[in-house]
Amino acid sequence: MNHFLHHASYVDDALNVFFSFPLLMMNSSGNISVLPHGSNTLSHEEIDLMKIVSRASDPKSRGGLGLQLPLIVRFPEILKNRVESLQSAFDDAIESNDYDSHYQGVYPVKCNQDRFVVEDIVKFGSGFRFGLEVGSKPELLSAMSSLCEGNSESFLICNGFKDCEYISLALVARKLKLNTVIVLEQEEELDLIIELSSKLCIRPVIGMRAKLRTKHCGHFGSTSGEEGKFGLTTTQILSVVKKLEQVGMLDCLQLLHFHIGSQILTTALLADGVGEATQVYCEMVRIDSDHVRFERAPPPLAATIRLTVPTGDARPAPPVGPALGQYCLKLIMD
Repeated sequence: MNHFLHHASYVDDALNVFFSFPLLMMNSSGNISVLPHGSNTLSHEEIDLMKIVSRASDPKSRGGLGLQLPLIVRFPEILKNRVESLQSAFDDAIESNDYDSHYQGVYPVKCNQDRFVVEDIVKFGSGFRFGLEVGSKPELLSAMSSLCEGNSESFLICNGFKDCEYISLALVARKLKLNTVIVLEQEEELDLIIELSSKLCIRPVIGMRAKLRTKHCGHFGSTSGEEGKFGLTTTQILSVVKKLEQVGMLDCLQLLHFHIGSQILTTALLADGVGEATQVYCEMVRIDSDHVRFERAPPPLAATIRLTVPTGDARPAPPVGPALGQYCLKLIMD
C-alpha cells in the first residue's frame, strides 16, 4: 500500500489528463474520488466512487439499493463549479481592466443534450443570466422548457439551419417572454424571418454571424476562415442591414456573433479573431453615424470560443491551452 500511495500524485495527473481542471484524485483508500468543487473541494466533500457503486449495487438486504450495473452517476455540483468558475474569470478580467460592460454566457446544448444537464446549468446560472444556445428544433424545444424556469434575461440563442418551423418556434419563444435571438447564418434566412414575424405579429430579435477570415488549426480547422460553411461576409452583413432598414426592422438587429473555432490553443489566434470581429463591429458603428440610424446603440458583440479540453487516447495528450483567466483577459483587453 505504501508503494501504491507513493505514486498517488502520478495517478492523479493521469486521471486528470482528460480535463483542464482537477476533477478526480486517488484517495487514501486507493479509490478514485470526485472533486465536485475542483481544487477548492474540501476533504469531507470528496466523493468516493467505490462507495457510491457499492451502495447502489449492494442488495437491499445489506442496506444497498439493489441496482444493476453499469450505472450512470451524475455530479451536478461539477456543473455548478464550472459555471461559477467561468463567470468569476470574466468578472475578474472585467474588473481589472475597468471594462464598461458585463459578461453573459450561454451553454451550447449540442455539447450535452441530457435534460438533467441542461436544467442544472439553467438553475445554477440563473443568478448570472446564463443562457442556452441551440442549433435544431429538438434542442430549441428543450431549451424553451428549461428556460421557462430560469432568469427572464438569460439568452436563448438560435443558431443552425433554420426552416419555417424552426423560425416559428423561435418567434413563439419570444412571445413566451424568453430572451430569444435568431442568429442569421445564411442571408436567405432573413426573408423567412421577416415573412413569419409579420404573419405571427411577433417582433423578432435578430443577430448576425460574421464569417471571419481568421483560420485556426484546431478541431474543425478545415472549415474555418473564408471556407467556412456558415456566417455572413462583410458584403452580406451590409445587405442585411439595408434590408432591415427598408422594412422598418433595423431596431430588431441586436447581436453580432462570431465563432472562431474549437480547441483554440493560443491567445494570439484568439486576438486575431477578436480583432477582425471588432473591425466588423466598428464598420457597423460607422454606418450608424453616416448612413443608417440604429434606434438604439449598435448591436453588442458575442464571441463564441470553445476552450481546449485535452482528451485522453493512445497518443500523448495535446498541450493544454492557456488558462481560463488568460482567455477572458484576452477577450476583454482586445
